[in-house]
Amino acid sequence: MPSLSRGRTTIPLGDPAGNRLVPDADPATLSAVLIREIDPPKEDEAIEWYLLTSLPVRSVSDAEQVLDNT
Repeated sequence: MPSLSRGRTTIPLGDPAGNRLVPDADPATLSAVLIREIDPPKEDEAIEWYLLTSLPVRSVSDAEQVLDNT
């Protein structure tokens, strides 16, 4: 298994002006998990991708659970 680096952040979705199609609805938030291969084989380029999810990702453990369920 390759060595991987992980990062995470949240992305609020919605109109920056605060307009909502459903006035009383909470704005949606996505979590982004960045996965980056560390020290790939010499003949290969490192793999890097973002995974967007509606699940909350507050820790490395949460990010690993999201990755395990994909």
